[in-house]
Amino acid sequence: MSSLSLTGAGVRDAGASDLSAVRRVLLAAYQEYAATLPPAVFGRYLNDILDVEGRAGVGEVLVAERGGRVVGTVTYYPDASLEGLGWPAGWAGLRALGVDPGARGLGMGRALLAACLERAEAAGAPVLCLHTAEFMTAAVAIYEQAGFRRDPAYDFDAAGGLALGGMRPVPILAYRLDLTGRLPGARVGEVVENPVTGSAGSRRSRRPRPTATCWSPTCTCAPAGGWPASTSIRSPVRRSRWFGASWRCAAAGGT
Repeated sequence: MSSLSLTGAGVRDAGASDLSAVRRVLLAAYQEYAATLPPAVFGRYLNDILDVEGRAGVGEVLVAERGGRVVGTVTYYPDASLEGLGWPAGWAGLRALGVDPGARGLGMGRALLAACLERAEAAGAPVLCLHTAEFMTAAVAIYEQAGFRRDPAYDFDAAGGLALGGMRPVPILAYRLDLTGRLPGARVGEVVENPVTGSAGSRRSRRPRPTATCWSPTCTCAPAGGWPASTSIRSPVRRSRWFGASWRCAAAGGT
């Protein structure tokens, strides 16, 4: 399975010949945390992240290419319980998302995240979950912008999990995205058309919302599927965020 994002990043399943490039990307991506974590913790953590073959045995290693070069990777788990980190069976999960520092800012991380989300939805998983840490600020921002929310019940201490006595705690934070009842529609980053103006825009969020904004001074919007309609008043008229082709919008008083 492969896809092409608006960033020009081709996301596909990794083959055996890609694994050395995957390790190269992960080493470059995670090396920055060496100064943040205690050396004993970082060494074991990095070894785990670089164990691509081990993850490939139970998950699906994906790569993002740009210009024919692997610049990003993530491992998608159809069954997150196989990560061995306490997730419930039946949830989908992802681990070891990394982007080469030289390719950051180009949307590679979002393209990889979107590929995992697409697979989870296609499989009918109720939840897509992941672990991250507070010091991974760029990753946390991407996850939260995509609609992931904290689930502290699945947090753990990396130092304690490695049985490293006397180490300060290293909190690992659990995030989840509930997929049941999500509004169907365009994928994150996909170009969609506003039904009011006909103008094209890029979908910025996949989270279902009971209200939306239109590109009219006053409009009523409701998504397909029965969420309550709402009225939005904007003056002067200006372009505002719009959330996909499944929204039906009309000027106030219209049909």
